[in-house]
Amino acid sequence: MADRKRTWDKTPEAAEYRREFNRQTYDRIQIMAPKGTAEILEEAAKAAGMSKAAFVVAAILEKSAQVTKQPKDL
Repeated sequence: MADRKRTWDKTPEAAEYRREFNRQTYDRIQIMAPKGTAEILEEAAKAAGMSKAAFVVAAILEKSAQVTKQPKDL
């Protein structure tokens, strides 16, 4: 049973549902950084037990809290 592939989530309808869910649930932020930065962030995130995206968001919120004197939670 563990070798059964999930095919229901690969349908065009499922993909559209995921895209719409993501549009409504998340903000998309794109940044450009010097070459090598992604590798540094990947290593730091792994050491922290986080995904790279979660690590970057946490770092941004922490720095924002320092600058604005606001709580760093969303």
